[in-house]
Amino acid sequence: MLPMGSEGGFMKPSFEQGILFDRNVVELKAKLDHDEMQRLIEGFNLVYGIAKGKVKRTASVLLNLVVSGVSITAAPAAKTDDCFKVGDGVFAYRDQDFDRWLPATVPAVGAGNASTFEFEIDLNFQEIVEAHLGTKGSIDELKKALIENGKCWSPKQIDKLIRNCENGDNPLKLRTDGYANFFFIDIGGGVFAVSAYRFSDGWDMYVYEFADTNRWRVEDRVSFRN
Repeated sequence: MLPMGSEGGFMKPSFEQGILFDRNVVELKAKLDHDEMQRLIEGFNLVYGIAKGKVKRTASVLLNLVVSGVSITAAPAAKTDDCFKVGDGVFAYRDQDFDRWLPATVPAVGAGNASTFEFEIDLNFQEIVEAHLGTKGSIDELKKALIENGKCWSPKQIDKLIRNCENGDNPLKLRTDGYANFFFIDIGGGVFAVSAYRFSDGWDMYVYEFADTNRWRVEDRVSFRN
């Protein structure tokens, strides 16, 4: 499980807090069979190739579809502090940056359909969006493309998805086992990533700037509006 610490007793999860491969390689080999170890090695080689520009990023390589065509209801404009409120048994932690970075009121977002994807390898936000859109671009270009293609959520829609999930209704197949579920939100042209983790005491909610360079684990998932 991802450790916490720092500001207010909490620190946003990051990939660097995960497995230290060099220190655990012997134990890892003991746990994996030959095929599993080979897939792991291929994954590391792919990450290295992408980082060095030797391997082209493609949607077919980086994202795998989990579910699609899930209907999403519209969300009216809402107060930011009404999203992911802690105290009713659903949300256990809410990142303070929601109130620092977002305006007091988040805009309305219409109804639509949505899909969820899992990662083929560890990815950062830019790579996730490039893979989904099938194009490369700068941070600003990708933000614009997300907005223009209607890929972004309202925080209130995410709030409702998670509350429904707690009641056993989980059509988007959100992970409920401590791994991250990512969503992108558009707040007046400013795109942020929201992550939701279901731990034993409820859901922990975080918000990240789109330019954040952390790589997220293959066990994590991302949901886009279609």
